[in-house]
Amino acid sequence: RLYVHSPDADYQAKLAYMRTTLETADIDKAVFLCIDQLTIYAHPSVSCAYGKQQPLAKQGWQSNKTMRVMGALNLLTGKVDYFIRNKISVATIYCFYQELVNTYPNKQIYIILDNWPMHYHPDLLVALQTQDCPFKHRVPASWKDLKPTKKYANKNLPIKLLPLPTYASWLNVIEKLWKKLKQELLHMHPYKDQFEQLKQHVKTWLDKYTTHENHDDLRKYVGLFN
Repeated sequence: RLYVHSPDADYQAKLAYMRTTLETADIDKAVFLCIDQLTIYAHPSVSCAYGKQQPLAKQGWQSNKTMRVMGALNLLTGKVDYFIRNKISVATIYCFYQELVNTYPNKQIYIILDNWPMHYHPDLLVALQTQDCPFKHRVPASWKDLKPTKKYANKNLPIKLLPLPTYASWLNVIEKLWKKLKQELLHMHPYKDQFEQLKQHVKTWLDKYTTHENHDDLRKYVGLFN
């Protein structure tokens, strides 16, 4: 079987720091979220399927358009929040953070996330409260002298980032949400040349988990704790 493990020298230390942070937080005043991004393609992906005739992942004649989904999964409730955009930029992430603050007013928000450099862009970090994570963020060398713009300064969003070990996607629970989305909708989908229709189906699917009605089912699927 294929196998890979994180090469991060701080793998265990990061897990310990994350665990301590979550265990010592005031659960009545805190929210714990996993966030991630997913690229969705107009042309269907191939997967195991069954039918009276051989199932085909028909690719269509139009270009393989993409959309990007940025999602947040609440570790305690299973609630999902999401943005769908053509691309994810600093402005997109900032707006998503602002939406999370509005969704969870008067809460300290802890965000578990991967090491995509965009998460640690100076414009985003300056918009958040002071970060006290002891681990250095991995960013492009070209950002060494990059100064944050005034647009995002002094926002003081009540968000603290908890970076996962490098290349350790199995530790990010929201990956299971993406897996479920792919299995139930994206693999072998029939909307090859109907991109807007596919987008609407994605929204409808995600909307199921933005309200309390289906939270328990999702919590069981991804293995969230009580």
